[in-house]
Amino acid sequence: MFPLTNTTTTYLAKTPSTVAAATDAFPDVVDVMVRILDDEGARLIAGYEAAPPSITLPVTTPPTTAAQYWWQIALAHSQVFTRRIVIIAQPL
Repeated sequence: MFPLTNTTTTYLAKTPSTVAAATDAFPDVVDVMVRILDDEGARLIAGYEAAPPSITLPVTTPPTTAAQYWWQIALAHSQVFTRRIVIIAQPL
């Protein structure tokens, strides 16, 4: 659950019977997203991540940082699938 208030297991979201403010309410829906890489994207990212930190990145749209390069590969070689899940709250 998001957001976590500290490093233990205390969360801001609460069950309907314990909500003090609307911002504390348990969500009504959850969007679950998964990005699936194709074989080429998996190969490129695996090669990039296995390379030493001093790897020279191919210039695409300067300036290209390591994080931008990783995302360029992921975006070019993947699809995102989304599923909305409706949460039906049960009173305690």
